[in-house]
Amino acid sequence: TALHGDAADFDVMQQTLSLTTLGALKEGSAVNVERAAKEGAEVGGHALSGHIDVQATVAQVREPENNRVLRVAVPAPWMRYVFAKGYIAVNGASLTVAEAERQAGGGGWFEVWLIPETLRMTTFGDQPVGAALNIEIERSTQVFVDTVRDALEERLGPLLPAAGLMGLGVWLHLTERHGHPHYPDIHHRHGHYALAVSQRPTFPPTGRGPENSAVTVTLFV
Repeated sequence: TALHGDAADFDVMQQTLSLTTLGALKEGSAVNVERAAKEGAEVGGHALSGHIDVQATVAQVREPENNRVLRVAVPAPWMRYVFAKGYIAVNGASLTVAEAERQAGGGGWFEVWLIPETLRMTTFGDQPVGAALNIEIERSTQVFVDTVRDALEERLGPLLPAAGLMGLGVWLHLTERHGHPHYPDIHHRHGHYALAVSQRPTFPPTGRGPENSAVTVTLFV
């Protein structure tokens, strides 16, 4: 909101304070700063809006030669938008996800590898285990994931509550032969839900196929 030589003032409203780590800053705290992109300028990472989605936590720090690896714990449901080799913004910096793991309930973790130049230009070298981080999800990934989830919910809506589909994605394995479904049988096994739909033939048995057939829908949650 104001410039004072080599300093700048910013107004921070209550919603920003509740979503981000800015409320914990003290006089002398280091922060990452990047100027707004200019039209036609080269972009080295991905486009950021600066709108923080969630706070995450440094769960583990490793320091192999010439690198620093941060494992970041992400609360549910935000891990559905994080993929290995995809982009993510951490404390305003565009980073590439090296590894990612989703866990039951919608949370999980991801890792970023920080090269010496990134450590020199950012505050990541000072982040200990337990430090809170500001996370901005890559928007095109979020739009894609939400669109697919909405489409699946629209198509499979009646099945979702029964199968407890509150997880990170849906993989459908369909095996279909003859007839039309008459009654479902849902059971949980091996960490996923299996929906077996028994069927009756729509034509008299001919001896050339089964008299009963089935559709199996496996929902990984």
